[in-house]
Amino acid sequence: MKIFTIAYYTCLRNLRDRSSLMLMVAFPILLILILGNALQSDFEVRQIDTVKVSVLNEEKTYLGEAFEQFISTVEKEELISVDEVYSYDEGINKIESGDKFAFIHLPAHLEEGRINTYSMHEQGLNYTIFTNIMNSFIKGANTTYAMNVIADGQLQHYQHFEGDIDSVYLGDDFKPPSAMDYYGITMLIMTLMWGSLYANEYMQEYKNETIGSRLRTSPIKDIEIISGKLLATLLTLMVQGTIIIIFTKFSFGVNWGDNLHMIFVAMLFFSIMTISLGILNFFMAAKDGGASPVTFLNLFVMVSTFLSGGFIPIQNPGGILSFMRVLSPNYYGQNLLFESIYSPNPYYLRSFVGLLIITAVFITLALIAKKRRELK
Repeated sequence: MKIFTIAYYTCLRNLRDRSSLMLMVAFPILLILILGNALQSDFEVRQIDTVKVSVLNEEKTYLGEAFEQFISTVEKEELISVDEVYSYDEGINKIESGDKFAFIHLPAHLEEGRINTYSMHEQGLNYTIFTNIMNSFIKGANTTYAMNVIADGQLQHYQHFEGDIDSVYLGDDFKPPSAMDYYGITMLIMTLMWGSLYANEYMQEYKNETIGSRLRTSPIKDIEIISGKLLATLLTLMVQGTIIIIFTKFSFGVNWGDNLHMIFVAMLFFSIMTISLGILNFFMAAKDGGASPVTFLNLFVMVSTFLSGGFIPIQNPGGILSFMRVLSPNYYGQNLLFESIYSPNPYYLRSFVGLLIITAVFITLALIAKKRRELK
């Protein structure tokens, strides 16, 4: 009972703290409003024009047949419109005149050469679609060729299965996230990340010579005091997150979906992770009560939010940025919320496992840092 009493009054103190409410509630709501309005045009759904392509296929082996099967499948999806030409010059003339966006030339004896593509444009959405389509075929063709070499020439036919493509019906009522919807989720996760400041503060408070000595001389066990404070952090974050959800839903029209229980479960797991981050930060701090612990947490929250696309959506980052994004706690929290709201067949396991691993790492490092501090 002592733990719950401490948690109740500490949580009450947090919710009455105006500066805390400004940082944890008012500021995120303001960011949602500003970013949601400023970047609304970037989230508007645009009609994608069919990419017009000319093809000259002079490859008569199984690779040429494979390309014909592949390109016909893509054409059914209305991504591209294919027009066959009968000479190299004809294909070049069509793109120079603007009649076609690109020209694809498969020369004879393709195994000894390469596919040639030509276009008057090297940027834009159509160019991205075109290059992605060609890269998909080239990777598949390279795989088929490698298998044929391994099989000592026994693999002579490219096999295409309609089952390779899964069509998922999203429903007539499916609505992609607007800018308000997107930043409602990312700013909520950022707010929960700031909950690490609470955990760090309570650990410092308990260690403080003046306040800590009074707490330690009270007829309450250390574990009860610390557990009560950390439970208060969890309750505070859940209440503040709920306020953000309710306010943005009815004031800004942010879509939080119908799966609210999953949203609160995600908030709960993510809040536990942020508490472990605050504890780790306390034990790794150079000195108690200094500005460095808070500065580090603020910097970590900002960097983690950026890497996960919290401020600006990052599409297909690649390289080191892609690796760093996977290390960001925000990445898994955001995925959980987006899955629960927008996915017709949500898959939570990967994100939950990611959060659990990060939490376990933080707790393990905190225990190691605690032992090192005790030895000093």
